[in-house]
Amino acid sequence: MHNNSNMKKIIVFLLTIIIVCLIVLHKQNQYEDNGLWVQLSENIPEGGYLLHDNHIYGCYLDSLSDIDKISPLEGVDVSSFEVCKGTDYARDKNRVYYPIHAVAVDGEDFGYTVFKEYVLKKEYLYGMISVDVNPKSFIYIGEGYAVDGNNMFRYGQKIKWDNHIFDRQH
Repeated sequence: MHNNSNMKKIIVFLLTIIIVCLIVLHKQNQYEDNGLWVQLSENIPEGGYLLHDNHIYGCYLDSLSDIDKISPLEGVDVSSFEVCKGTDYARDKNRVYYPIHAVAVDGEDFGYTVFKEYVLKKEYLYGMISVDVNPKSFIYIGEGYAVDGNNMFRYGQKIKWDNHIFDRQH
């Protein structure tokens, strides 16, 4: 009798996981990626990102000569890095990027803005655990909105899911 009870619990648990996965896949698959994702060309900025000497920089520069005053983004996979044209979103095979916190530096002979916080995260357990957004499921839907399957973002900030946003996109 005891084995029967455990088997029922396992079956209920597995069915719950399957249902959650189907809901996630449905949310993710009902929307198309409206972003134009492009790889960077050397020394040609795109959406606040710049490829220079095999490093990715998150910045807005007045002059390329200021590049030595800033540090490249950390942990970026340069070979898979791509930018969503016309937005501040970017991704590589490991992370999704957005200039969450940028600092402007203006001097007499130079001026630039550099990203200080840029990895898009989502939080679980009342903000106690944060994880990077999944770049494999991350799509741009338009007007600053993006989704990663379960979460919706607007201009890099996680927002409450709203299906009506998708209605406006079509």
